[in-house]
Amino acid sequence: MVGTNYLIGTDTARILETVELVLQGQGKKGEIPKCWDGLAGDRIVKILSKVIEG
Repeated sequence: MVGTNYLIGTDTARILETVELVLQGQGKKGEIPKCWDGLAGDRIVKILSKVIEG
């Protein structure tokens, strides 16, 4: 698991249940995704350069 979002729809009971869990500190624990370092552009350029140069 990476993110902390919940997909719970419009059911009021589910919304309130989920909010209560989060407020009690029992929500999802997120983590930073692998390679989320601001360097994606550099990696893409390296890959494209290899492809173009052969």
